[in-house]
Amino acid sequence: MAGGYGERRRQRQLQNQGGYCDRELEGRRQGQPPALRGVRSVEASGPPSVVVVKATALPFSSSIRQTKKTKAWESYTLSGIANQVAGQNGLKCMYESSINPSYGRVEQNRQSDIKLLERLCKDAGVRG
Repeated sequence: MAGGYGERRRQRQLQNQGGYCDRELEGRRQGQPPALRGVRSVEASGPPSVVVVKATALPFSSSIRQTKKTKAWESYTLSGIANQVAGQNGLKCMYESSINPSYGRVEQNRQSDIKLLERLCKDAGVRG
């Protein structure tokens, strides 16, 4: 039943969180992925009011997330590794940090590309 109790409950939850996402509910009715499926976390603080939403547009089943690789990079920067990984996965890298460490050697040992990048960014202090 469209607009059933579960959908109305989710609508109230979203309204209580400061917004309403009709696309998420509509997507469920049409069998499409929900608009909020990629949201990893939501953090709120204040005053002043600050809301941080961390999300990704990468499908969970994509190879950048699932394929574990073993590889080494020598004499690369973080942005260089990110650009190469993005290109190999058919993506475009938009590296927008002023922090861009250089590495003599970086090893990826039975790790997905996205986990490698998350690790390097975390170690370098780059927030995603």
